[in-house]
Amino acid sequence: MTTKPTRKHFVTFESPGTFVHETTTKPIESWDPKLAVEMAEQIKERYNATPFGFYFTTALCAEPVPDGEGGALNVEPKQVAKSGRHFLGGTLETVDDVRARRDPKETILLSNMEGNRTPIIITVIRGYKSTHVFGESDCIVGPDGKIGARGDDSKHVKYRERKAAESK
Repeated sequence: MTTKPTRKHFVTFESPGTFVHETTTKPIESWDPKLAVEMAEQIKERYNATPFGFYFTTALCAEPVPDGEGGALNVEPKQVAKSGRHFLGGTLETVDDVRARRDPKETILLSNMEGNRTPIIITVIRGYKSTHVFGESDCIVGPDGKIGARGDDSKHVKYRERKAAESK
């Protein structure tokens, strides 16, 4: 007899890596930003990299099932929900902000933003400096776990829409 799958929640911490993000996933009782911020303080990746942010997932999980030959088969969890990124602080900037600075050190950043049609970025400095796309489902979370700026704030949505229209 098999048991009914259960929903389990996880938090995945992302830290700057050499070519890709270093990640650590831990179980969590609920999508609780305050608890995740506390947990982030315990995460250390290679080269002492610390998380710049995290996201939540919910998965359906089941016990192993009989394989018909006296053993068991593990059942892979099925992800059923995923949050946007929760950045641990950071500074938001638009493509217009970066362009206006005319900093020769930022030509690649500006070129990437323009070429990939990335209107808003966030730069987080937690040990290492890292810059990321700030999407509509993303947010900034403070040290107290409270949500600050959100990617779906009307001013960010309107800015993205304006930039998309300009690029046509």
